[in-house]
Amino acid sequence: MVTNRDPQGRFPKGSSGNRKGRPLKKVQRYETLEDFDRVIIDTANRSAGRTSDGKEGPVLFAYAALNLATGASENRLAARHFIRTVQEAARRQEVREQQRWEAEHREARREAFEDGGAAGLAEFDARHR
Repeated sequence: MVTNRDPQGRFPKGSSGNRKGRPLKKVQRYETLEDFDRVIIDTANRSAGRTSDGKEGPVLFAYAALNLATGASENRLAARHFIRTVQEAARRQEVREQQRWEAEHREARREAFEDGGAAGLAEFDARHR
């Protein structure tokens, strides 16, 4: 196998050993409100960085709450807006999860009725109280 590496074993600048090149990044598309809410919530739970002693710092949501309580007035306004945005996204996410659960529950009740009639439905309801 022929390689064009320097004496330290590195490839020359601008070339590599990967003949097919770097794989393309998958483009993340945000098309629905649920996609945006997921990004907002994920961002709020991301670390704000490291502390001076190298430990993981607080998540951005906690950092925004701290800024709201102690920061300069312009920072407090941005922090308040960020917190409200995260709260609204979390509220919408909870509503979606509740709606999914209700739809699944309705479907399970329908199947219980189809399988066992009124008795099957009564048994389902007794088990899911």
